Amino acid sequence: MEPHAFVAEVYRRMSLRHRSEQRQPSWEDVKNEPRVLQAASEVCSLLPANKSAAILDIGFGRGWFLAACLKLGYTNLAGAAPINRPPSSVPSGRSLTAPSPRAAFS
Repeated sequence: MEPHAFVAEVYRRMSLRHRSEQRQPSWEDVKNEPRVLQAASEVCSLLPANKSAAILDIGFGRGWFLAACLKLGYTNLAGAAPINRPPSSVPSGRSLTAPSPRAAFS
């Protein structure tokens, strides 16, 4: 195996293991987290007035922006995380979007 591929695979497996060991936060845990409150105050003037406007967060990481949008009352949210695989390894017709933000915090 090529050395860079080996290292990438080790980190991929480590991230899966650590992710499964972490408790999934509830909305109650997240909605008043300082990073969410800061994001909400910083972006509120930049977001559309229509609370049902579609908002896509690309590379959503830990979801602070999406959580801030939820806190501000937005309802039509989605997150997409780029994956570290060549496009040919993603089966055609597969979605790379995250589950509903509300489901992520339930």
